[in-house]
Amino acid sequence: MNAAGTPARAVGSTTLVRMHVDESDTTIGVEVSSDPSQVGEACRAREAAWPLAAPAAVVWPRVRSSV
Repeated sequence: MNAAGTPARAVGSTTLVRMHVDESDTTIGVEVSSDPSQVGEACRAREAAWPLAAPAAVVWPRVRSSV
């Protein structure tokens, strides 16, 4: 997420994809940016978070509902 709380993902080191969602987590839009400052911010966030990440196969069994 960026500073505004909007989910964002750096794609490589040149493109940023920002997802816009409503209160029910429904995607209402997607924004693609190649602005170097925005992409750089997302890349720095990704690099900081990467060492803390866990594989989805490890995490999902612990959080998914059986319902």
